[in-house]
Amino acid sequence: MPNPVAFPVERFECDCDGRICRIYRIRTQVFPHLAGYVCLVLADPGKDGRPFPPTLIDAGSGEGSSPVDILDGLEKVRTRFGEPFVPTDVERIFLSHTHFDHFGGAGRLSAFLNAEIGAHPCDARVVCAQDERANVLNAAFRRFLAMAGIDADQGVGIIQAFGFTPGRVRSAPVARMLTDGECVDGLIRVHHTPGHSPGHLCFEIGPYLLLGDLLLSRTVTQIWPQTLIPGTGLERHLRSLDKLVQIAERMRSAALAHGGLTPIGLAPIGLPGHEDVIGNIPLRVEGIRRNHRRRCARLLAVLERADHPLCIAEIAARMYVNGPLSRLLMPLADAAGRVEYLEHYGRVAVANHESLGDSVLPVYRYIIP
Repeated sequence: MPNPVAFPVERFECDCDGRICRIYRIRTQVFPHLAGYVCLVLADPGKDGRPFPPTLIDAGSGEGSSPVDILDGLEKVRTRFGEPFVPTDVERIFLSHTHFDHFGGAGRLSAFLNAEIGAHPCDARVVCAQDERANVLNAAFRRFLAMAGIDADQGVGIIQAFGFTPGRVRSAPVARMLTDGECVDGLIRVHHTPGHSPGHLCFEIGPYLLLGDLLLSRTVTQIWPQTLIPGTGLERHLRSLDKLVQIAERMRSAALAHGGLTPIGLAPIGLPGHEDVIGNIPLRVEGIRRNHRRRCARLLAVLERADHPLCIAEIAARMYVNGPLSRLLMPLADAAGRVEYLEHYGRVAVANHESLGDSVLPVYRYIIP
C-alpha cells in the first residue's frame, strides 16, 4: 500500500580512499508524535573487488506508517536517484541501539528483506529475546516507580502507557555482534557510545557520523538512571559525548588534510536518528553539556528550596510539567538519573537512609547534605 504521506530522502556522498559511498537518510514516522530516520549505506566495491553489502542503519518502530515509510524511501533511492537498487538488495541491518523507535521494526523488516541484524552485545539480547527483556524491564520499572514515590496503581498505568510489553515487537536473531573500534568492510567504523542505552553505537563513514540518539540537533537525549537500566546513566552519557568530540576532532583534522569540505560544510557532519543534520558536533556537544549543568543546578535548587526531603516523583513534578501517562516515565527517569549522578559526587544525600531496611521497596527521599 503506498504511503499517503511520502517523506523526502536526503542523499550524502563521500569519497573514501577512492571508493564512492552514498548515504540515503530516510524519514519515518516512528510514533504519532515522533519522526525518526534510518540510513541506507551504498558503496562501490572495495580494493579487493568484493561488492559492498547494502546496509540499513536502524529499522524504525515497526508501527503505524513506519515500515511503509522505510520501504517507500528505499524505493525512492532507485526511482529518484537512479541507483541500480531495489529494497530486497539490503543484506544487513545495523542497529544504533535497541529503543522501540530504532529497533522495533527490525524483526519483520529483516524477515521481509532477508537481511541479517547487527547490534552491540550489550543491546543484542533485547532484539533476540524481546519478551524476556520486556518482562525483566517491566519488573525493574515497577521497583523504580515504587522507590520513586509513585503509588502502585499509577505505576501500573505508567508502565502500560509506556508500552514496553511482551509481544509488541517481534524477536529476531542477531547474526553479527558489532564491537567498538571495528571497521566493517573497510568503510563503517563502529564506536560504542553507551549512556542512552547500554549498547548504543555511532557509525563513522568517511566525513559523516551516524549518531543514533547520542546527539540531537534540538533536544537533549533522554537520560536513564543506571540503577534502573545497567549500562546507562548520565555519567556514561557525558563520557560518550567526550568520546564523540575526540572522534569529531580527529575526523576534522584528517578532513582538513584532504580539503576538509563536504557538500554541506566542514567535516565531520552528524546525521542523528531524529531532527536535523548537525554541522558542528563539538559546538553542539558543548551546548548539551551546558544544558545538563543547568538541569542539575535546577534540581539542586529544588532540593534547596524544599521544606522537607523529596522523593524522585516530587523532584520531577517540581522540575517538569506533567504530561500524559505515556510520557510521565521520561521526567521521572531524567530526575532519577540526575539525582544518581549528583549523589555519586556528594552533592545529594539520602535523608531517610536509616529506615530503608524497614520496607521491601522503600521510597528514597533526598536532601542537600
